[in-house]
Amino acid sequence: MTAVADAAITRRWHQRLEIRRHMLDDAIEDLHAAKTPVDRAEAQARITLRHEQIADAKAVLARHRVPKLTARERAVRAAMLGWTNRDSIHYTQDPVARWEGIARSLRAGKGQFPTHADCSSFSTWCLWDALGGPDAGPDIVNGSRWTGGYTGTQTDHGHEVAINRALPGDLAFYGPTRNSINHVTIVVAPGRVISHGQESGPLALPIAYSRPGGSLKFVRRYLP
Repeated sequence: MTAVADAAITRRWHQRLEIRRHMLDDAIEDLHAAKTPVDRAEAQARITLRHEQIADAKAVLARHRVPKLTARERAVRAAMLGWTNRDSIHYTQDPVARWEGIARSLRAGKGQFPTHADCSSFSTWCLWDALGGPDAGPDIVNGSRWTGGYTGTQTDHGHEVAINRALPGDLAFYGPTRNSINHVTIVVAPGRVISHGQESGPLALPIAYSRPGGSLKFVRRYLP
């Protein structure tokens, strides 16, 4: 069964569980209001039935519980969301527009998909979303309250890891030299990254892909 099917089943059974809890409350009220032994027996029977139905609903929910994603899995989910909606994300280096996805989310109190971004703001958005979006703590990627920075500030944070040890959620940096970084991507699988650069909207590429501005130089890690 797919995760989508599990999620649909979970929603239905949460609704049923809530209904059965209300019905249990009604049965308990009926028991308190009962005036005859027959009324009390009927109310008690309904209470027993509702308890059994609630237990059944909880058992179904336990079998179909959607696993909680790790921060790395959430980072990959965000990156892949960008890739599948690549026609809706426009490349920009405008200092305000490139951060509008996070800025709008902070104003709304919930995650907002970025429609404008460059490589560093897109990768920052992925990690920000992975850490809880509007509930994310300090900016561990740029040190700029999640609404500022560039590849240079990203390389000042996190820690470097060997390229062959890159994990989903790590960031890969490119340039002509280690000291002249001009592009960043996010790792989504062994040897694979999502890149949002001037070439076009988010692309799925090999981590060591060649680009006019330089080659892969190093990988940095921000998530535990």
